[in-house]
Amino acid sequence: MVQLVGDPVSLMVKSEVTEQIREEIRESLGLNDPLFVRFFRSLGGWIQGDFGDSLWQRAPALPLALRRIPNTLFLTAVSFTIAVPIALVLGMFSAIKPDSWLDRALTAVSLAGVSIADFWLGLMLILVVAVELRWLPTSGFGGIEYGILPALSLAFRPIGRVAQVARSALVQEMERPYILTARSKGLTEAGVVQTSNSKLQVPTDSEWGGIVDMEIWAGNIYLLDGQKQQIWVYRGTDKGFGSKSAWLGEGQVLDGEAMGMTVDGNIWVMTKAQDSRLKIQKYSRGVGQEFEVTGMEDLGGNAIYTDDAAEKLYVLDERGGRVVVIGKTGGYDGQYVVEQAKEATDIVADEGGGKIYLLAGSKIWEIQL
Repeated sequence: MVQLVGDPVSLMVKSEVTEQIREEIRESLGLNDPLFVRFFRSLGGWIQGDFGDSLWQRAPALPLALRRIPNTLFLTAVSFTIAVPIALVLGMFSAIKPDSWLDRALTAVSLAGVSIADFWLGLMLILVVAVELRWLPTSGFGGIEYGILPALSLAFRPIGRVAQVARSALVQEMERPYILTARSKGLTEAGVVQTSNSKLQVPTDSEWGGIVDMEIWAGNIYLLDGQKQQIWVYRGTDKGFGSKSAWLGEGQVLDGEAMGMTVDGNIWVMTKAQDSRLKIQKYSRGVGQEFEVTGMEDLGGNAIYTDDAAEKLYVLDERGGRVVVIGKTGGYDGQYVVEQAKEATDIVADEGGGKIYLLAGSKIWEIQL
């Protein structure tokens, strides 16, 4: 293997040394032996802890390598400290607007990082930063300034690689159903990728009777008024929310005591009849639609959830300690009996991720679908 990059004897002797002397050196080092003989000879030495001598420094190779391990670990740590934060930032900004000019520019940078040879980049950094600008030393070891140029040279390749992986993962994540749901409910792109502390309030209205639930969908706020048997809607605008309007059409009223609602384009309202039986009502464009739960008799619940990406309705039955799954055509689909449901007050389901989340006080419980 030492001959793959040239004749090792040429590294050991001066150029004026005769070919006869060179041949004698090759013979003494066993370089003229067949490849398999040299391989097994080296393998036998490795097993015994003998890694041979350095042809360049003419000293045992193992101690030379061990003395350089601390420097290698230091350089590795500095390189990754530089590479990982930069790569994650590049990948994130690239994924926010895929196929945009910014994405193409950052992708080109990451590809350059993967493609450029480390040794060439190192030489260019020495030439520009150390020789021309004289900002950093060209070589040596001491303070942190001696590790910056080598670390930058080594960091450029992982920056490109990690940035590509981060972009791919984020683009895939941004296409998940819960992200699409957040967008469909009016959450801005900035709100999808970060948490905002800003507040945009809807003032209290004297016409409200008793608000029992609130949902946001397509940028609008829907309030379930149990006392007035009405659903109020505040349309989203560029500056906030417009004035209130009644969403249920004329002559449409909720059948029973309103318990909660969920929105997926239609509005599904959970109500309790006088005999305490739970009923789910479906409304489309303010008009009630025929809907009846079939396949089970004792349906209870205190919260309901679905979204436009889900195929089912998920009813949290706190009293029964279960989550009941119902098809959007009304058929009973199954249930998950879990002790945590007895403490839960709200529910969210992610069919794409295969999980149900239950909110119980300060805890969030996870159920696998």
